[in-house]
Amino acid sequence: MFDDSNRIFQTSILIDLRSVVMAVLWLSLLIVAFHFIRRRTRLIQNFGIVTLVIMLGFMLVRSFAPLNFSFTKNISSTIYGNISYFFTEFELFRIPGIDFPVTPLVVLFLVWLVGAVVSFLLFLRKTRKTMKLYRSTMHHPLAQEQRILDEVVCAEFGRKNRFRLRHAMVNTPLTYGFFRPTILIPLGQIYNERELYCVLLHELTHYYHRDSWIKLLVQILCCLFWWNPLVYLFQKDVDQTVELHCDASVCAKLTSQEQCDYLSAIANTLQFSKKINKLMAQQTGAVSKLASDDGKEQLKQRLNILMKISESPKHTKRYYFFACLLMAVVMLFSYLFTFTPKYTQYGKLEEMVEGAAITQESCYLAEYPNDCYFLILNSPEFEGYIDAIVPLDEDDLVQEALEVYRLEVHQVTENELISLFAKAGFEDPETTFEFFAQAYFPNAS
Repeated sequence: MFDDSNRIFQTSILIDLRSVVMAVLWLSLLIVAFHFIRRRTRLIQNFGIVTLVIMLGFMLVRSFAPLNFSFTKNISSTIYGNISYFFTEFELFRIPGIDFPVTPLVVLFLVWLVGAVVSFLLFLRKTRKTMKLYRSTMHHPLAQEQRILDEVVCAEFGRKNRFRLRHAMVNTPLTYGFFRPTILIPLGQIYNERELYCVLLHELTHYYHRDSWIKLLVQILCCLFWWNPLVYLFQKDVDQTVELHCDASVCAKLTSQEQCDYLSAIANTLQFSKKINKLMAQQTGAVSKLASDDGKEQLKQRLNILMKISESPKHTKRYYFFACLLMAVVMLFSYLFTFTPKYTQYGKLEEMVEGAAITQESCYLAEYPNDCYFLILNSPEFEGYIDAIVPLDEDDLVQEALEVYRLEVHQVTENELISLFAKAGFEDPETTFEFFAQAYFPNAS
């Protein structure tokens, strides 16, 4: 048939309903796989936390790029066809005045849109409320604490300090702000110098890894697909992944003794968090969260990885190159095919010919070249004339003509097809043929 890949007037990249559906399906499948891998501590230790981060990156790209390419192949699905017909063709009512037909797809889209807007507004409201709480309880740090922050930024990252350090009503250390970052230390939390050094190094590593931007993208994903429970599972897994990545990056810069201080800082923070957690709700939207009410399993995993980080295999750049290559192949595979509706009990051919009766006696398919079909409607009034010639440029139309109406297929030559155009009343049949040839089958001999 007239496949999109044969056309010279084609769009190389396309976003449509089918591509969005495929993006949702692939995202859900990848979330399940990502969750399975993330929960396996030994897998992470053997294959590396960076491998998990690479997988996360490709998942975000696939989520925000619901595209159909010129090489994407269509796979017909009867179930998808029946569902698609109900949502796109079944008319619930018409809006008076503008005569706009309201289908289930329109209702579904409006519900989706309203839910996404409400989810985004709730996120903004919660973020604003959280920022207001932070600012209302902020206190300047001690001179010694500011000195340690300057030392960490200069010694570990080789940059001039542009971070602010404050004490505030938070239950764990965290960093907020995309362009003017502020590190918050819980009020009443006491760290010794080495523990504070490790805590600040942890927060600065989060910032330079751009973890806040990753979490923002995932939050947008949750707002867009608010109805999919898997995206909230994905959000928790992303939080844990960035924490594991940050832990590994920090420990790579520390000696064995300093790693012990790092573990001590985490334990100290968790003990303090349990006390204050009963007095205030768990804050969200921040870069770092060392403890949470439902984070026992995540915390156990972090500690297990930290205690055995020296035993974990060290991977080379070549290993991560092949990991990226493998993820790229998986993402490319996800674009190789898409499901298209295959209609069995609902017809669309009659809509294309304005309700004309399609029967085996009055219609047949002309095939030129191979797998390119034209629907031929013979004139009931004048023998030898044709009422209409319709190119069937979709798989489901061809399937309907062959399986529902059981029309015969006549293979025709170039001259015979031009003759059919003449019988259909085209003023210049040869020019009409040239148009179809250039548009649909330029490589046909």
